[in-house]
Amino acid sequence: MLTDLIQQLRSSDPAQRRAAIIALANTKNPAATNHLTAIQHNDPDPELRELALKAETYIHQHTALGKTDSPATDARPGGKVGQMLDAVQANLDNNNHTEARKLLNKLLWLKPSLSDDPNVIQMAVVLTGYPVDEAVAALADPEAVPGAKYIPRPRPQKPKEESLLMPRRNTSFQPRWAQVGLDLLIYWTAVVLVTFGFLAFLFYTIIDAFED
Repeated sequence: MLTDLIQQLRSSDPAQRRAAIIALANTKNPAATNHLTAIQHNDPDPELRELALKAETYIHQHTALGKTDSPATDARPGGKVGQMLDAVQANLDNNNHTEARKLLNKLLWLKPSLSDDPNVIQMAVVLTGYPVDEAVAALADPEAVPGAKYIPRPRPQKPKEESLLMPRRNTSFQPRWAQVGLDLLIYWTAVVLVTFGFLAFLFYTIIDAFED
């Protein structure tokens, strides 16, 4: 199997080379690292060179641990996260990408720290076809990837910083001091004129009464 995958790395089809890189990473076989290093230096596709680096790092990590499925890290098999990872891989192996995408999306929603896991990154690249630096972010957002139906975690609100982005209150109806002053001046001028008019009328009425 390893020999076939190494041969596939020489394919002229980038999709075939991508699949071979991911499959070699999943073997966790240290013998594959030299071939992955060669891809990093020689492959014309920069995305595949980066993917080969991730795959080689992934193999080295598992080699250093000595055990790939230790229950002490990330709740590996026997825990919910490990079971879901196994389910994602099983769906990938069966070419059921729709179900694998939904499971991985839910997994990233439950445990966002897995976005740095090389195995999760490789799965995300296969499922989305996006570059390495975009694949996990896309799967973590259901609106960005068709078939992902889980709602992402609510982002914390920043009322102080984001208040500038909120619609401002309509201040067009708020009175201005100049307008208020003018209105008061007109009002009191009218009151004075009416008062003087009334007093003048009263004065002349009294005079007429005495003359009679």
